[in-house]
Amino acid sequence: VKCEAKSALPKPKSNNSNCKKGSSEDKAKIAVGEECRADEQAFLVALYKYMKERKTPIERIPYLGFKQINLWTMFQAAQKLGGYET
Repeated sequence: VKCEAKSALPKPKSNNSNCKKGSSEDKAKIAVGEECRADEQAFLVALYKYMKERKTPIERIPYLGFKQINLWTMFQAAQKLGGYET
């Protein structure tokens, strides 16, 4: 399962009475979401460890202007475009 970059803003919740609570599709989405979060967390742990080992630790959350840079999203975008080798 490939995790795609998601918007930082949550989608508005609709109060649709036709929705089934706890359907198998919803459970699958939750499982994929948890897997994506686990992948993101593992990436960030590995990144921080790597940067610390090369004596250039990430001490502050990176910002560009007044917006926080999502390192996981940047990594995924680079991978999608071919990564370092391209």
